[in-house]
Amino acid sequence: MGTVTGLKCRECGREYDIRPIYMCEYCFGPLGVEYNMERAGKIMTRKRIRNGPHSLWRYRDLLPLESEAPVDLHAGFTPLTRADRLAKRIGIKNLYIKNECFNPTDSVKDRMVSVAVSKALEFKYDTVACASAGNMSLSLAAHAAAAGLRCVIFQSARQDAARMTGGGVYGAEVVNVDGTPAEVNQLCADAAARSRWAFINVHLRPFYAEGAKTIAFEIAEQMGYYLPGHVIAPMASGAMLAGMARGFREIRALGLVRGPETKISGAQAHGCSPIVKAFDEKTTVIRSVTPDTTIKSLSVGNPADGAYALQAIRDTGGFAACSNDRAIMECVRMLAETEGVYADPAGGAAIMALRTLLERKRIRVNEQVVLIIPARGATTPDPAETAARKPRTIPPSMAALKELLEGMGGAFGG
Repeated sequence: MGTVTGLKCRECGREYDIRPIYMCEYCFGPLGVEYNMERAGKIMTRKRIRNGPHSLWRYRDLLPLESEAPVDLHAGFTPLTRADRLAKRIGIKNLYIKNECFNPTDSVKDRMVSVAVSKALEFKYDTVACASAGNMSLSLAAHAAAAGLRCVIFQSARQDAARMTGGGVYGAEVVNVDGTPAEVNQLCADAAARSRWAFINVHLRPFYAEGAKTIAFEIAEQMGYYLPGHVIAPMASGAMLAGMARGFREIRALGLVRGPETKISGAQAHGCSPIVKAFDEKTTVIRSVTPDTTIKSLSVGNPADGAYALQAIRDTGGFAACSNDRAIMECVRMLAETEGVYADPAGGAAIMALRTLLERKRIRVNEQVVLIIPARGATTPDPAETAARKPRTIPPSMAALKELLEGMGGAFGG
């Protein structure tokens, strides 16, 4: 018997059985997974965790999977290491980095995708899909290949070409849409309502989001079940930060950890900082913005989980900070020079946020701080291009999408 009890609307509280839905039928709020924490507390012991697999699935008692065989490419269980040289450069004494570059496709997305694709198999989908030209698409393609599922990736043809390779190497069908990223997302939302496919960030979003909380579980375990004083994470959609906050709450509810509550702070690029702006303005309303930053991994102008990330920051006594692109890229170089870690610019945003919060005296120099480095820095895609399936380009319309996909095997529809 597992610990999952069902899905619950995060706005109105209505409850649902476990099935591939993501939105409340009454108030249209997002759904989240609920657990029997009393039962979880009896079975999820430190010994059971220690004897589990060296992946995020060592915490499966608080993950929403009923089958015995998750799609496990060994995502998670990433290093938590002291960053003394970086700390000295910044002017802080007790600094750690949680290095998500060590995930199978080099990013934190592997945690969430591992859970979502495992759930897709459990729901008996044969095709998974997403709208992404970045880390999510690469992770989904890899996990779909391991699961024996068909994978279709939609991306804007207007994105940086360096971010549009990789998925095809794993056998995914890559569709370039001649439209903006917002138009791609809208097309996929329309397609999700009409297809038999599992869109990873639509039908499976409640399950996808659960993967992020395992970062918090690991930090607690790797620190001997004594929680750090402060964690700083970059924010795009806000899902990672909100998930981590949930993880810290759950592991505390199990009685496994000691120490005061961890403060969680978020970082964004100045040119796309709707969550930071809401924090600074002391409002709960997050206003959509048009991204004006070169940092594509942080270019989410309408963050789906922004309100929950903002709430987590405030509930834990954390802060939010944004920086310009140049300062963020300087921090990427600083991390590489001091610790030998080449991070995606989102990691640089977390470092710059730490510097900002130190200057504002929001963090003490002797405070224990963990920086989340969510992904490895980009490398040249050229060697992979010869092995990858070539993308196809369509206009952003359902008619064009239907024509293309029917030509690929008629799997679309229903």
